[in-house]
Amino acid sequence: MNQPIKITLGEIVSFLNEQNIAHCVIGGLDQQILNRASHFEVFGMNIYVATSEDLVLMKLMAGRAVDQSDVQSIVTAQSDHLDWDYLSRTAAQIEEALAIDMVDTVNRLQHD
Repeated sequence: MNQPIKITLGEIVSFLNEQNIAHCVIGGLDQQILNRASHFEVFGMNIYVATSEDLVLMKLMAGRAVDQSDVQSIVTAQSDHLDWDYLSRTAAQIEEALAIDMVDTVNRLQHD
């Protein structure tokens, strides 16, 4: 059985800062991720959990070996439930903004 993928908000912020895209905003991607996230209140704190699709996109942008492994685990566990149209559209926006290969990677993930 696959282990859950664990990522902290600190890791997301750190990644965004390292990639210098925290304020690049890629057509409002940061707000889009927050709008799509599940919201919980825990001990009076607001907690947002990114969708699987947005987690895949963030991890593809990071591009580290551990992120690639996490992406494969997410796709293996949830392939039938992922919104592949959203992944493709958003990957195209990211690819255009950052000049990194995202669309081909998403297509490969969908069809593997």
